[in-house]
Amino acid sequence: MIILAIDTSTDETSVAILNGQKILCNVISSQVRYHKKFGGVVPFLAQRLHKERIDSVISEALSRAQTDFSGIDAIAVTYGPGLAPALQVGVEKAKLLAVEHGLPLYAVNHMMGHISSCFSKNVAKFPMLAVLVSGGHSELVYTRSFGEYQIIGQTLDDSLGEAYDKVARMLGLGYPGGKLVAKLALEGDSAAYALPVPMLRSGDLNLSYSGLKNAVRLLIGEVSAEGPLSRKNIADICACFEYVAQESLLRKVTLALSMYPEVQQVALAGGVSANVRLRAHLRAILKKHDLELVVPANQKLCTDNAAMIGLAAHFGILAGQKPAEIETLDRIPYLSLEDVHFSE
Repeated sequence: MIILAIDTSTDETSVAILNGQKILCNVISSQVRYHKKFGGVVPFLAQRLHKERIDSVISEALSRAQTDFSGIDAIAVTYGPGLAPALQVGVEKAKLLAVEHGLPLYAVNHMMGHISSCFSKNVAKFPMLAVLVSGGHSELVYTRSFGEYQIIGQTLDDSLGEAYDKVARMLGLGYPGGKLVAKLALEGDSAAYALPVPMLRSGDLNLSYSGLKNAVRLLIGEVSAEGPLSRKNIADICACFEYVAQESLLRKVTLALSMYPEVQQVALAGGVSANVRLRAHLRAILKKHDLELVVPANQKLCTDNAAMIGLAAHFGILAGQKPAEIETLDRIPYLSLEDVHFSE
């Protein structure tokens, strides 16, 4: 089935075309430079930019895939979670295209998209533990199949990606700063300063990063009191933050594997899944359990993109997902993975 997929969940206007699991094109139009001066995504600015770009991005995707709507079998679109004004643009455009061209429309959960991003080339093994780490979510998901998800752990406040961006802002690194924090962390000494590991003794699989964020703020104040922050100071703070933030997550993954010994595979997805240290540390843990780590095939699939939405639609259809009711389909900004249910 040839699927045209649309994602406008946050600040990327993206359209992809897939033939099954094969990605024919994955067009992403970024809005970062427009939101940068605000230090974060402005929802209604994102909506306006999506509206301005969506038609040209669709045209570019069709051109790159060397096809037109006569060669498309279905439409897929993110309907949640995400920013309500941004989601609205994609959902409305998808509905219009489905009606205009007489095509079935599949509504896709954005987080299922992130999990699916690991399987453009890899083969899924169930039950699976999905580790979702993005700017908006940090979740441990027990996955019985594509379409059967149980959230067994999640952040109680900030997500891991959000914590990276907030630390970047505190250090004056700009927006989006998560990648800059990770890059500087490679230069720094992770033992230079002591920071508390969040949720160390909670006994459950939940995560929390607001306390760590505050600890970093206090640390920056202490170091700054001795003089202007040097590049070495900043790199050391980034390294200490990254070590502790990832250590918290890795301990929860280790605990999850002990609680769910039947897990056959671990999938790491979301924007932070591109982090080289996180991948290396997670692989080291999984080696002890004789488990495979699967990640997106390339960097483009780690962040928000439409190809992962097309993959999710593909796997959803195989699992029994039915087309959406076009007249009643609407955005759901706080949609949960546990809301995914497919008929067999």
